[in-house]
Order: sequence, then C-alpha cells, then structure tokens
Amino acid sequence: MILDFYTNKIFPTKIMFKDLLDDSEEYKKVLNLELKNKIETLAKDAVYLNLDTWNSLKNLHQKEEFKEITILLERLLDGVYATLNIESTPKIKEMSANINYPGGYETIHTNPNSKFSGVYYVDIPEQSGNIFFKDPRSGAELLKPNYIDYSEDCLTKQTFFGKEGMVFIFPSWLPYGVETNKSNLKRISISFNVD
Repeated sequence: MILDFYTNKIFPTKIMFKDLLDDSEEYKKVLNLELKNKIETLAKDAVYLNLDTWNSLKNLHQKEEFKEITILLERLLDGVYATLNIESTPKIKEMSANINYPGGYETIHTNPNSKFSGVYYVDIPEQSGNIFFKDPRSGAELLKPNYIDYSEDCLTKQTFFGKEGMVFIFPSWLPYGVETNKSNLKRISISFNVD
C-alpha cells in the first residue's frame, strides 16, 4: 500500500520555559517591581539600539543589585543541564536588561559563543510583543510544499506568549526576535547567555 511507510522526526530543537517564581505570586510581584525600578534607573542615561528599544550593558549578573535574579536563573539552569544530561555546570556569562518602548522590537538574531540563551520577563503588558523563533534550516524555505492542512511541518516561525515571571531557555544558535510593542506601555525583560 502506498501509505505503508515509517516516519521519524530528526534534528529537534528544545525550547524550555517555566514560570520561574510559580511558588509565590507575592514574591514574583515584589521581585519584578524591584527589577523594574532598577532597570528603569539604568535606562535614564540610555543609548538606544533603535529609537524605541534600549539594552543595558551585558554585565548585570556581576552587579550586586541583580544577584537575586542571577541566583534564581542559575538554579533553573542547573536543572536544565541535568535534564539534558550535560556534564558541565552552567554559568551565566552575559546578562542585560531590555526595554521595548511602544513601537520597539528586537530583530531576528542569534547569540554566538554560548551554549544556551534565555529571556526572563519582568513586565510584559498585553500586546507588547511576543518572542518568536525562526526555523534555523534556511533550506527548508527554498521549496515548500502546499500543505492541505495545518501541521507543525509547515511552520517557519513559532511564537510564544510570555507572562511576568516566565523564563524561556533555548539553544544560542536558534534565531529569535521580539515582535513590535503595540501597547502604550514598556515591555521589560532580562536576557542572558550561558556557557
């Protein structure tokens, strides 16, 4: 019979996400409010990446005022490495704050010279832009079949909806970006790269 064949998916890409502070809503609110205030203070003398986006220096993990979030992220990363059976101990090597003002966005990019990258959401108002990942296989878009029904095989981009306190962790080679902030409020996040 013509339909009698086997299939196997190859080259899967894992994107891990978790509500980092799911044990305590009150703790999450307090921590994120403190982080928001610290990040907004840093951004006062901002140099913009474009007119609507600000990124801090990549050394926040070395600053005392960001020690608490650094420890929480490193604990989570310990679990990620254990789950993925990676022998080494994860180490955050870069961490920066990001503000997307109304109209702001992050272009598609990768983070070279790291094993994993991540984004933690400090404040993400509705319609302020979601994180998305692009299919890293450039050849997959050269000659795409016209699929009759929707399936994951026809996706070249996958969007994830974040919320305050959520963290996403993904391979650093995976192209990603952030949609345009269509709200009237700031979208604030912390991004990091891991060895």
